Amino acid sequence: MLKQYRQTGNLAPLKRRKQTPTKLNLKQLKVLEELVKTNNDATLEELRKQFIATTGIIISRSTVDRMLHRLNLT
Repeated sequence: MLKQYRQTGNLAPLKRRKQTPTKLNLKQLKVLEELVKTNNDATLEELRKQFIATTGIIISRSTVDRMLHRLNLT
């Protein structure tokens, strides 16, 4: 906080300038979307395991949840 005050003269929280990129690209999001359409009653963990089996890319359950929200899927 002292460093920020010395540099800016202000203690207000700084705004985030650079966003973290998403874990999945558009092609991988389409794969996840297709998995949800074919297995619409699957849990997040089941979708995660199917995604790993299909793509070989390891993602967490929370990433599956965030990507489904991004796709407006429940």
